[in-house]
Amino acid sequence: MLESSDRRLAEGLQIGSTSWTRVFEEYYLASTGEDKTHAVLVGAFFDWLADRYSDEIESSRNVACYEDLYEIASKLRGPAGAKTVLDVGCGPGTILHSQVARTAQVLVGFDISDVVAKAAASKGMAVMSREQFQGGPARFDVALSAFTMHYACDLDETLAGVQCSLKSGGVWALNFHKDIGLESFLKRLDSTTLELTTQVRTSTYGSIVTLTKPHR
Repeated sequence: MLESSDRRLAEGLQIGSTSWTRVFEEYYLASTGEDKTHAVLVGAFFDWLADRYSDEIESSRNVACYEDLYEIASKLRGPAGAKTVLDVGCGPGTILHSQVARTAQVLVGFDISDVVAKAAASKGMAVMSREQFQGGPARFDVALSAFTMHYACDLDETLAGVQCSLKSGGVWALNFHKDIGLESFLKRLDSTTLELTTQVRTSTYGSIVTLTKPHR
């Protein structure tokens, strides 16, 4: 891991045969070129960052993103409702400060960092394990991912987990910060039953994608 306060020097940095990718604020991780290895590194990084995560982000922006994503998903759900919500990439529970937490009847989080997930749980948020994410019942109307997908952590596992967790007709709304990882994500959709509900839309949070799990 590298830490740099000068983005002009750090962006695109390469040392020997190793290239570095900005992963969070001023922190850079070595690029591995392999999803699962990258996921392990990112998870370990957020374990290390967990006790000061909230101090490193612009929390109000993340909260606003959650609220906009939830509004979009709720409109797509229509009369079916958006009462049960899964926060994919929940971090230390930032969503608890949003209107989503006051509106949803059920709110559950999942994060690849066990330490960060425990921080969310300590604030009263229900958090599921990786095993539950991959093999639990389809019980959520809506899944949300705010400022998470640009980390591109094991997309196959994430897609499979959301597909497993959503009810038929459920909606997943997610943003891609600075559009990072968007192209790769869209290509992976062919391996799932999830379907794009609308064209990718632009926003102040980067591109927003909405997917639905078709009725079967």
